[in-house]
Amino acid sequence: KGISSKVFQHIDILPSILSYLNFPNEHISFGKNIFKKETELTYAINYHNGYQLISPNTFIKYNEDKEKIIEVYNLKEDKLLENNIVNDSDSIKYLENKLMGFIQQYNNRMINNKLTFEN
Repeated sequence: KGISSKVFQHIDILPSILSYLNFPNEHISFGKNIFKKETELTYAINYHNGYQLISPNTFIKYNEDKEKIIEVYNLKEDKLLENNIVNDSDSIKYLENKLMGFIQQYNNRMINNKLTFEN
């Protein structure tokens, strides 16, 4: 119902449906339940020539070879991603930590074959 300014992605479908159905068992998902009232910033992560994190206000791109954030854009003021403010932005540390945590968690689970949950 209504319009949401939260950021969602495909991986949010599974935890959202399981929550809606009151699924009682544990599960592993990189997504989040879209029906849950969130107090923290919503974001989406994808991979397109490097990891990208999109939040309601910010777009950041991480370069794996350089091991650093190479692009930052203010989505409210620069919807066409024309003004890279990576050198002017001190406020991306929170989003950078989210992105790095996702990459670490995903890589560790892939290496250890732990992308599923077993009872």
